Amino acid sequence: MRRHVWWLWVVFCASCASDEHMCQKASPNFVVVLVDDQAWNGTSVEMVPGMPESASDFHRTPWLDSLAQRGMRFSNARASAPVCAPSRYSIQFGKSPARIKLIRVGMNTSHIPHGDWLSVPKALRAIDSTYLAAHFGKWGMGGTPEEVGYDVSDGPTKNVDGGFVNDRSQWETEVVSDPKRVFELTNRAMAFMDSCQSVSRPFFIQLSHYAVHTNIETTQASLDEVQATESGQRHRHQGMAGMTMDLDASLGQLLAKVDELGLDENTYVIYLSDNGGVP
Repeated sequence: MRRHVWWLWVVFCASCASDEHMCQKASPNFVVVLVDDQAWNGTSVEMVPGMPESASDFHRTPWLDSLAQRGMRFSNARASAPVCAPSRYSIQFGKSPARIKLIRVGMNTSHIPHGDWLSVPKALRAIDSTYLAAHFGKWGMGGTPEEVGYDVSDGPTKNVDGGFVNDRSQWETEVVSDPKRVFELTNRAMAFMDSCQSVSRPFFIQLSHYAVHTNIETTQASLDEVQATESGQRHRHQGMAGMTMDLDASLGQLLAKVDELGLDENTYVIYLSDNGGVP
């Protein structure tokens, strides 16, 4: 990944060399929606077009379907690790878990120079110093988002900040008004977009949802809808299906905000899962 980031940086810098003012005007916005523990086939998007088993036969994600139809799906993409912390480090720094020397959850991270390594926000600022960066939701790493280069964040948050309790209750469906804080986090991201737009600054947002990691939470409306739907063969957990719908609804709010601000032609929205489905 680091090699890819480096070449993107070189190409972008070369394109800017001839007209710095034009480059600053054209600097794109980035919204990275990172979902926790969502399976490759955990949405209604066929990750391999024409392969039905690459999509869920129960979970419904119409907003993600729309995003996939309007954009690109990376069917051959792979997570760098099967658990969250190493994968999240790879996303921030473009390094493999082996190079980072972090291959499991719970390992000591004191050997990692969080403030010294090139991160995505720092790479963008090397291209255009006016970029503003924000991280909302689960951090799941050592250090802090600010050390890595974010201007605004929720701090060094972990699963517990999303309502995780490590006992059998995590598998029971709980009806709440804001499952896994998906709408709160989305509102924070949209407010950050507003603030950047008000000062004409390009932005990078990483919206790291606590969903769909356990504990399983869903709204009553989504639960009612999935309970009225026939379960699938691959997926049949109604609470998980409801939480997936609520997460998708928050994505719809985010996409609508991009359109409302007139940023749809200059904003990359990237949706990915950290490490695939929970075992």
